[in-house]
Amino acid sequence: MRRTRAPNCSSYQIEAAETAIYIAEAGRSCGDQWIENWLAEVNQDANPLLNRTALKMATGSGKTVLMAWQALNKRANKQDIRFSDAFPIVTPGITIRDRLRVLQPEEPENDYRDVDIVPPDLFEELRQAKVVITNFHAFTPRDLSGASRLAKEILKSNREETPGQVVRRVCRDLGNKRGITIISDEATTSTAVAPATTPSRA
Repeated sequence: MRRTRAPNCSSYQIEAAETAIYIAEAGRSCGDQWIENWLAEVNQDANPLLNRTALKMATGSGKTVLMAWQALNKRANKQDIRFSDAFPIVTPGITIRDRLRVLQPEEPENDYRDVDIVPPDLFEELRQAKVVITNFHAFTPRDLSGASRLAKEILKSNREETPGQVVRRVCRDLGNKRGITIISDEATTSTAVAPATTPSRA
């Protein structure tokens, strides 16, 4: 954001950005290690196989700002696992997916330029970030047998993709990126019931 003009961020945009930045960069050194400890505890209770930090952010609350901040920090500190430059964005439908193309840095008319949140000399660095926009239907396992529906009904056979194969297909454009930041856009319209049992560590 250029210092020559006044920022037009709302209070909730600033709060969302400051919360994420504080947890990642300052909480531990400022004596608030309890935040990370608490997040680790609730992650262990909810899903011990996937450590997550989630921010519930309404439309207009600054996801674009956080993506740019994450990506540029990762480009400057490539070995720092706190930051990411890979962003799968999951939407509830095709219409919303297409609307979010403005979040891709390589798009001519993208939000980073329009909102003026990235200095011109850093924009080439931002273009190195990977953004994959898809809808949650893409995570439906595909049939790998090649048989017709009638044949599958007769043979009682249906060979589907494994969860790992689904993720590799949907996120193939991320390449070998690690430590990704997942954004579930309009998440309240595409929720699922949590499993009743805790997954086995095996």
